[in-house]
Amino acid sequence: MAIECEVIYKKVKRITLKVDYTLKVKVICPFSCSKQEVERFVQKKQKWIQEQISYFKTLNYKQIPLKNNEILLFGSAYRFVYVPEMIGKTQLNHNKKMIYTANLLTQKKILLQWYQKFAHLFLKERLAYWAKKHHFSYNKVTIRNQKTRWGSCSSVKNISLNWRLVKMPIWVIDYIILHELAHTVHLNHSKDFWALIQQLCPYYQKAETWLKEYGHQL
Repeated sequence: MAIECEVIYKKVKRITLKVDYTLKVKVICPFSCSKQEVERFVQKKQKWIQEQISYFKTLNYKQIPLKNNEILLFGSAYRFVYVPEMIGKTQLNHNKKMIYTANLLTQKKILLQWYQKFAHLFLKERLAYWAKKHHFSYNKVTIRNQKTRWGSCSSVKNISLNWRLVKMPIWVIDYIILHELAHTVHLNHSKDFWALIQQLCPYYQKAETWLKEYGHQL
């Protein structure tokens, strides 16, 4: 192959290609695919691959480096320490960026469960805090595993937040929460909505910039 690719065999019906912000090319193909078939497919898609690589090079993506024993929390790399005695508990040291837990966060499934449980508690509390501070009212709140949205607000003031928010700096989390609370007053993105956002969160443009630069990592 002219371009170096990572070949991933899965239970799929056809060959597909993926290029991401790391500029790595992944070929997802059925188990029945031969090496020659994969090579022919990639050769045929050379132009498309080069276009995708060029596109991602133009984006101002940034990344927070993580070591093997670190996870992303509140916009920083937190080192986790396995403490078997702390069953059902988690202790955070924000000054030292440390997490003490009995959860084996090296395992993806357990890490996902830990993130979602932590997000469920933290985000609901943070939403309640800002709602009370600025006299907003909302109906229900759900913490979801959304792929393309950080949050949403329905016409009946039900608010949904993405659990991945806890990976962001707190000031960015607060912007998204205030954004959704503002939708309880203005359901659209009108001038009045953005005027309210400016009043609630004067740094909102800085938060939007952070999301554009680091959102891909979350």
